[in-house]
Amino acid sequence: MKLVAFRIVNFKSIIDTGWKDLSADNITGLIGQNESGKSSILEGLSSFYDGNLKEDALRSDGSIPSIGCSFEISDKELSELFDDYLLSNNLLSVISKNKNRINITRSWDEISTEQSKMSLEQSSLIDFFNKTEAKNKPIINSSIAPLTLTPNTIITNSLYVSPINSEQSIAQERIEINSEQFTNGIIENLPVFELFQDNTSLLPETIDIIDLKNDNPKTNGIKGAQNFLTITGLNIDDIIDGNERVIERKIRSANDKLTVDFQKFWSQYVGKSNKIEIEFNLKHHDTTNPAMAGQPYLVFWVKDGNELLHPAQRSQGVQWFLSFFLQLKANSILNKDGLILLIDEPGSRLHAKAQEDVLKLFEDIKNELQIIYTTHSPYLIDAKSLYRLLAIQRSDDDDDNSETKVLGVHHLGTASKDTLLPIYTLIGVNLQHQKVIRHNNNVILEEASAFYYLTAFKKLLKIDSEINFIPSSGVTKIPLLANLFLGWGLGFLVLTDDDDAGKKVLRQLKAELYGGDKSESDKHLIALDGCRGVEDIFSKNDFKKYVIEDQSVIYETDNSTYINKSRKSKVLSAVKFNLAVDNGFITVELLTKSTIQNAEKIFEKIKLLI
Repeated sequence: MKLVAFRIVNFKSIIDTGWKDLSADNITGLIGQNESGKSSILEGLSSFYDGNLKEDALRSDGSIPSIGCSFEISDKELSELFDDYLLSNNLLSVISKNKNRINITRSWDEISTEQSKMSLEQSSLIDFFNKTEAKNKPIINSSIAPLTLTPNTIITNSLYVSPINSEQSIAQERIEINSEQFTNGIIENLPVFELFQDNTSLLPETIDIIDLKNDNPKTNGIKGAQNFLTITGLNIDDIIDGNERVIERKIRSANDKLTVDFQKFWSQYVGKSNKIEIEFNLKHHDTTNPAMAGQPYLVFWVKDGNELLHPAQRSQGVQWFLSFFLQLKANSILNKDGLILLIDEPGSRLHAKAQEDVLKLFEDIKNELQIIYTTHSPYLIDAKSLYRLLAIQRSDDDDDNSETKVLGVHHLGTASKDTLLPIYTLIGVNLQHQKVIRHNNNVILEEASAFYYLTAFKKLLKIDSEINFIPSSGVTKIPLLANLFLGWGLGFLVLTDDDDAGKKVLRQLKAELYGGDKSESDKHLIALDGCRGVEDIFSKNDFKKYVIEDQSVIYETDNSTYINKSRKSKVLSAVKFNLAVDNGFITVELLTKSTIQNAEKIFEKIKLLI
C-alpha cells in the first residue's frame, strides 16, 4: 500500500488541511516559514500511525483532532491481503471508481487523548457495505422449517443453501467480506510511519558482539552498527566464525562496499583530494577487562587520507550525514512492505553541497520507501521536480496564531513570497550556475519568467542558433547589465516588453549607449512587438490550458495583465511551463497557430541581429 494523500483536522495550528495529494514519485517536500505548521504535519502523520497524541497538539478551542490518510492499493495487493475472503465484483468496482484509494481516519476520544480509533472514511465504500450487510442480514421467521444439514450443504451469510461437491473451487467456500473485516485488514497492513531522529543511527566507537547478538537496545550505537551490517549484507556469524583469513577478506570487502556506496552521496573532500572512507574491524578484549577477556567486539573508523578517527570525533555535519545515510539505506533494504519516513529539516547543519547530497540520497532510495520532509533550503529542492512540493503558510502572514493552510502544487503560485523564498532562491542559484554568458549572442531580458518562456519556445521551435538568454531582475536593472556587457566587450541584444516601462528603457539605452543613433541602436535594442508582457506570446486558450492550468478562468484583459493582477506567481508559472516542455508533456503540436507564429516572429527578429 502506498500513502497518496492526507487530511489533518483540528491539530495544533491546523483547522482543516482538506485532502492533500503527495508526490507520485515518493518524495514530498513541505516548504514554509518557521511556525507555519510544517512540523505539525509530520507530527500529525506520526500520530495517525501510533495513536500517540501530545497535549500540545490540542487546539485551544477544545476541538478533537482527526487525521486521515488515503492509501492506494493494487488489485494484486487486495487479492493477497484478503485471500481468505470473497471480494465481490461489485466491491472491486467501487474500489476501482475510487482510483483504488482507501481512506482511513484516526480520531481521538473527547475525554482522553490516549483513546483513539481508526475507521474507514469513504462514503461509497461505507454505503456499499451497509447495503450488502443489510441485504445479507438473517431474517428470523418461526414459520420457516428447520434446515436439515448434510455433508454437501453450506450456508452463506445470506442463508442461501447450496449443494457442493468436491470438484468445486475452494473459493466458493469463502464468505463475502464485511466492513469490519475489510477495515481491520487494511489497518493491520498499513505501511510503517517513522519519524527520523538525529543521530539514532550514529556508529559507535566500539560494540560488543554479544550485545549485537542479544539485540540489547540500551547498547550505545547498536542501531548504527545494525544498519552498517544490513547495508554491507553481513550477519554476525559471517565475521566471528571460520577461517581468520576468510573473515578478514569479508571485512575488507564490506568496508569497500560501504565506502563506495557512501562516497556516491557524500561528495565533499577533506582537504584537496581526500574523500571520507568508512570501515570497521574485528578485535578481542584483552586481560585489562577480565570479565570480557577474549570476547569479540567491533571497532568503527571514519578515515580520510591517513587520518583515522572514530565517528564521534568527526564534525557534527559528517556525523549527521553518516547517521542519516545508514538509517535511510538500511530502511530501504529492510522495509519491503512499505515505510513512510518523516524527516524534519534534514541537513540543517550541513554545507550547501552536502544538502544537495541529501537530495541525491532521496533519489536513490525513493523506489523502496516514501519520504516526506520539511525544509527551508533551496538546496533541498529540485528545480525540475516542483510537483513534489506543498507550501505551508498561515492564513494571515502577520498573525502567528492564524490557522495553517496547505497549498498543493497547482496553487503554489498563490503562496506568499516568504513561503516561496526557497524556490525563488533556487531559481536565482540555478541561473547563476548556468554559465550562459558568452562573448556574443547574449540576449538581456527583463526578468526570470521571460528566460524560462523563451528557453522553452527555443526548444519547441527546434532553434539551433546559439542564443544566450540573460534575465535581469526587473526592467529598470537592464541599463546596468547593458553597461557591464558593453564594458566587458560582450556582444548583446536587449529585449523588453512592449509596454511603457520597456519603451522607456529602450529610449534611455538608445540615448546613453548609442548617442541617439537609431540605425545603431536598432541593431541592439528590440521589444516584444504587441506583447505588454512575455505571457502575451500565448493565445488565451494556450495560456489558460498550459500556463495557469485553469480553462474555466474568464478575463477580458491580455494574459500579462491577468497574471499581474492575480495572486499567481509569474516566475513559477514560467518554470512549470519550461519543465513541461523539457519533459515532453507540451509539444509544438499541442499549441495553437497564433502562439507558434508569435514565438516564431520573436526568434526571427533575434536571429537577424545576433
